[in-house]
Amino acid sequence: SDGEYIQDITFSPDRQTLVSTNSDGPLNIWSVNGELLGSLGEREEAYYAVTFSPDGQYLVAGNEDNTLQLWDANGELLHTLEGHTDAIVDVLFSLDSQTIISVSEDGRVKFWNLDGELMNSTKGEEEGIWEGIWDVVLSPDGETLAPAAGEDRTVKLWSMNGELLQTLVGHNGEVLDLEFSPDGKTLASSSFDATTILWDLEALEFDALMQRGCQWWREYTEYQDSPPDPQREICEDN
Repeated sequence: SDGEYIQDITFSPDRQTLVSTNSDGPLNIWSVNGELLGSLGEREEAYYAVTFSPDGQYLVAGNEDNTLQLWDANGELLHTLEGHTDAIVDVLFSLDSQTIISVSEDGRVKFWNLDGELMNSTKGEEEGIWEGIWDVVLSPDGETLAPAAGEDRTVKLWSMNGELLQTLVGHNGEVLDLEFSPDGKTLASSSFDATTILWDLEALEFDALMQRGCQWWREYTEYQDSPPDPQREICEDN
């Protein structure tokens, strides 16, 4: 590359082609032998993130100018996606290749269809829940999204419809990187605090279920004179 640096790189699903971003130019398309095959993109600003769809039919890239561009497998530009208010830092597809997920320095995660239409955004974003996002990963089953919520030092688990499922608190510094285990039962997070935390997601799901159940019990028994002692004991710490 003739650019100052490469921000991101991705292989095609068949492992025969790779695409790299360029800090001062278009996307470069390479063979696995290192031959430059061509380029994509006519934006003046740099591309920060790029990925293929799992079925290999689409390529999407996020730009410093707050937009995303979607191409088909032949390199034809299909859509420019507009909606973010700051640079795109990460992008990925759903497992069925039908949804594009974008992450921006504006602290938002957005969901788009292949027609370039905005379908959803993470709920609660109007409350300013994030100050910068460094990374986002999708669980192996394609049901849970985990962005590293940057400066608030948390990891937030979201459903694919933008519903906040759980907030994981434990780091003392910004969260930088995330990775699901292949079976989806463990999430690893790394941070500026020089630690890596392994989160047992099955145990966390049980704890969350207990918390919801005890909240329901408290509301139900709020006006009861003598709540049953067993339930009281179970919910004392939940």
